[in-house]
Amino acid sequence: MSDFIEVKDKRGVRIFCTKTQWEQHIVFESGHTIMRNNVSAVIETLQDPEYIYESHDSDPPLDYREVYSKEVKSATYHSKIPYTKVVVSIVGGSGEVITAYPANNPWGGTKGEAIYRADNED
Repeated sequence: MSDFIEVKDKRGVRIFCTKTQWEQHIVFESGHTIMRNNVSAVIETLQDPEYIYESHDSDPPLDYREVYSKEVKSATYHSKIPYTKVVVSIVGGSGEVITAYPANNPWGGTKGEAIYRADNED
């Protein structure tokens, strides 16, 4: 099955999301229907995040998860909920999108300090 989303993040990690994962899990089962028209916000968040944190439900080495966060002004929900968050399962140097949703801040649902901060780039 071809990937609906396929990008590389700032660290060179290949991240993908299948059409089935996007439509059935993220938009339908998770109830994040607002994301249906915000694919570009998800792609922008993955390619150029402001923050990356370890997810609160990460369970290494079985399922290491990271949360990518960015304030994407083009998102349809931005005026009310500023951040786009994307949860990614990282395995063997690549990642699969688990879910995506709007959020009021970049750190909710995370643990520890940021793994990556855009304002710390050299």
